[in-house]
Amino acid sequence: MTTVGETWTKAPTRSNLRWFAVAIALATSTFVAGLASGGAFSIMLGPAELGAGTGGTGTPVAWWGQEDLALTTVPATVPPLASLNSSVPTILTPSNQSYLLATGTAGHVAVRWNFTELVSAPTATELEVYLAETNQSLGITTYTIFVETQPAALTGAVVISIYLDVGSSLVGLRGVLEVTQLCGSVGSCP
Repeated sequence: MTTVGETWTKAPTRSNLRWFAVAIALATSTFVAGLASGGAFSIMLGPAELGAGTGGTGTPVAWWGQEDLALTTVPATVPPLASLNSSVPTILTPSNQSYLLATGTAGHVAVRWNFTELVSAPTATELEVYLAETNQSLGITTYTIFVETQPAALTGAVVISIYLDVGSSLVGLRGVLEVTQLCGSVGSCP
């Protein structure tokens, strides 16, 4: 007989304990599998990412501008080096052209800056282009290259691609920077 206030509970059976143990085991294995799959991953090269920004004050060069920036690879035909000497600038061609900032190996990971030179560009005019890249494995790398527009007027816009080989793999890209300024005359840059 039961008196008021008493509660009868049924003792757990082996079957109930077995189901509880199975549920705990499934939850634990799902949790561990989730940790394992989330802990290891790789990042594959994808489509180019666009970015832009402004900083400082000044007047942009109206006929020269950064078109895009991408994390890509050094082309199979390794481009020639861009000039690091203002006295001997790289003379741009009247067609799309690629250049390297330093030695490069085909297929290595690279940061690529694309610039567009418009038909309104004056002939035989020098630009100083400062490029910087920061990543976890190499730290900060900076380059100042010097390019000179073509000796004859352009008939169409030209894309100039500048590559920086950052090695066979890239760890932790942190940032990139581009600053372009017009030189006073060929061979005379600030």
